Amino acid sequence: MTQSIGTLFADLGLALAAAARYAEAESALQQALAEDRDADFPYAEVCEALGRTYEALEKFDAACDIYRQLAAELPRRHDHAAAEAVLRRMLALNPADVETLESLGWALYNQNKTAESLGVFLEGVGLREEWAPFHSGLGLIYARLGNYEEALREFDRALALDPEDREALLGKGTLLRRVGDLQGSLSVLRQLAALTADPQYTFELGVTYQTAGESALAVGAFVETARQLLERGQLQEAQAIAERAIYQLDPNAGAAHLLRGLALYAQDRYAEAIEALKQALALAPSAEVHYRLAQAYHESEQFDLALGAINQALELQPEWSAAKAQKGAILRHLECYDAALQLLDEVLVQEPDSPWTHAERGAVLSDLGRTEEALEAFRTAISLEPEYFYAHAQLGMLLVGSERYAEALPVLEYALTLNPDVPFLHYFQGVAWYNLDQYAEALAAFDAVLQHDIGNAEAGYYRGACLRLLGRFEEAITALQATVDLELANNAAQPRTYGELGEALRMAGRHREAVEAFRRAVESAPEYQWALARYGETLRFLGQHAEALVLLERAVALNGSDFWALGSLGATYSALERQRSALLTFDRALALSPQYVWAWAWKGVVLRQARRYAEAVQALERALERESQLAWLHGEKGLALRQLGAYACAASSLLQALELDPGYAWGRGQLAGVNYLLGNDAAALEHAERALVQDPSLLWVQQVRSAALQRLGREEEAAAAHVAGLADPESFQAYLDRGDTYAALLAFDQAIADFEHALQLAPDRPEPYNALAWLYADTMGTRLEEATALAERAVRLASQLEDVGLLAPALDTLGWTYCKRGLFAEALPHLERAVSLADEALLTQDHLEFCRQRLGLTPAA
Repeated sequence: MTQSIGTLFADLGLALAAAARYAEAESALQQALAEDRDADFPYAEVCEALGRTYEALEKFDAACDIYRQLAAELPRRHDHAAAEAVLRRMLALNPADVETLESLGWALYNQNKTAESLGVFLEGVGLREEWAPFHSGLGLIYARLGNYEEALREFDRALALDPEDREALLGKGTLLRRVGDLQGSLSVLRQLAALTADPQYTFELGVTYQTAGESALAVGAFVETARQLLERGQLQEAQAIAERAIYQLDPNAGAAHLLRGLALYAQDRYAEAIEALKQALALAPSAEVHYRLAQAYHESEQFDLALGAINQALELQPEWSAAKAQKGAILRHLECYDAALQLLDEVLVQEPDSPWTHAERGAVLSDLGRTEEALEAFRTAISLEPEYFYAHAQLGMLLVGSERYAEALPVLEYALTLNPDVPFLHYFQGVAWYNLDQYAEALAAFDAVLQHDIGNAEAGYYRGACLRLLGRFEEAITALQATVDLELANNAAQPRTYGELGEALRMAGRHREAVEAFRRAVESAPEYQWALARYGETLRFLGQHAEALVLLERAVALNGSDFWALGSLGATYSALERQRSALLTFDRALALSPQYVWAWAWKGVVLRQARRYAEAVQALERALERESQLAWLHGEKGLALRQLGAYACAASSLLQALELDPGYAWGRGQLAGVNYLLGNDAAALEHAERALVQDPSLLWVQQVRSAALQRLGREEEAAAAHVAGLADPESFQAYLDRGDTYAALLAFDQAIADFEHALQLAPDRPEPYNALAWLYADTMGTRLEEATALAERAVRLASQLEDVGLLAPALDTLGWTYCKRGLFAEALPHLERAVSLADEALLTQDHLEFCRQRLGLTPAA
């Protein structure tokens, strides 16, 4: 909750006063007292600081005035000790001020400092004998000391000076009762009660009646006392007085039962209130008792009984507008909306300025879905009664329900200043903040709900969601697991709680636990799209691509506008080597959210894998515009630039990656390769060796190290590194992998040697022939006829194996060797067949389009 302007000025003024900057402090503290204040406003501190500031500025009259205000306020707060300190300070400034001396006497009296109080009042009499309050004070002190005769004389002296001195009348009346003069006591207390409606006076009158055996009069006085206490909001005291009338004097006192019922009702003790009101009804039936009983039934959600009671009230008083309005409220809860609205409209014709009726009408309109009219009704109620809590609360909640969150917040804030301990208002406030992406503020609101209602699962769910969105994943997991446990205990497990728990686990890197949470979410809600998407992404991360694909395609089918799900689906297509689908899916995501970093990043990766290096660099740069602190993005860009031949730019990008993450071993290995290509062999060697220390599994870095050592003349070490880079000497694939690395380093002799060795190990496999043909035709651009022959051999072997996954790339290589030789007509059928077998391979499509263009053909469909 934000501080009020008054509290802000108070904090400033107190700080300035403490720093002895009195002129500035004076202005700030005066402003603090002039502005609106909240519950935390330090009134006493501000007044005392302002008084001392006035003293420092020698403005003694102003100091006395502000101290006087404070001295009047502190007793109302029952802080008599603080009042005493202020009053003594005032007397130091003006010792002859009788009003201050009187107030000091009362402050001491109320602290039971009887002797000091006596001295002050006697001193006051010496200063001004005709001042009645000094005598009434002396009377109370003498009564406390047991000197009743002297006490009565002082009360009489006070009353001779001021016949309406309330302290003297009260003191004399109660003292006369104590000494047995009941008639004298009654005479004085009746006089006092006639002066002003004060529950203390009517109570003392009732006690005297009770002592005198006047039970009926005593009941009447106690009923009046209870009524006055109710009006002041002193509910438990009102209940106690009503019960005294019933249980000590007259169990058949219908008015006392009514007052007891009203006191219980106001304490939200509806079941007890109903019983008390039923007794009142049996003893003294009236329209008011029926009306109050209807209210109690209404609040306890016994709407049929409430309707019966309110109809009884209206039979007795047919035109009673408050009862009609109450009936309208009951009919709303019975879903008789049209009848409720008609009745409330009738009431407003009679009483157009009834805020309660306007608010209840707003509730009916809200239930009917007539939102704008409902909002207007609540606003009218507030204009008639600016501090009407119910209207503010209903208006705020309706604005939240209408997704007008920014409008709702100030309304809810004000409602909470009127009644801070209402959990459901904190809940709606939290929902508003949550939907405005203000998660810290939302978290505070949901914490406030749970302080009052620890079993509120809705608040628990939102609290966990806020913690996740604030990046506090482990706390979120704890909160959401507790909410799941609570829901399971109530047989009300919610899919969204499992979904949110799964996401918190996923973000915390606890992917296998996340899978179980997401599974539970979608098991009970098969079309829970948000959870399906994140379940699929979790499986993708775990390498379960086929399962991930099923979930993500379902998620996208349910919501084709979910760019996040599309991004994850694109990444899954990429992992399954479905490049064309991946690229199309990323483009769909970016059409929906042009700044979506994930889609730009993975699009860049797919384009790089498809050898569209320039486009890859552009896509990765778009991602880096929005998220420049991700090392792997700089690493991917560096690799694309390297493959584009822009070695210096590649080195720069990779260095940025390592600045962000010095432990990024893959990026350091790539930097080693770029340095080698730039001729910086010493740097290449240094980065290669550091990369291998960080991650010894990066065998391809051994080839970089070997090539750098070779050029540095360290042949023995180069040979050892060359061997160390081979995963398995008996595997033809290991030689192909090592050869690919050498080819990327433009170390063609080593690459050819490895590919040829692979041929020797696997003469009946198409892969070594295809790799060597590609090296000659594409990477080196030489020995093209030999490349064609090798590719033809690869096609034959792949055909014999009936393996489309091997045949399609072999056909692509064969077609490309013909393209490189300028034989486009010969290339075309091979490339068309390759595309028909692998329509997801972007590089093969690019080769086909290149070939068709050279032949003057239109682009393929």
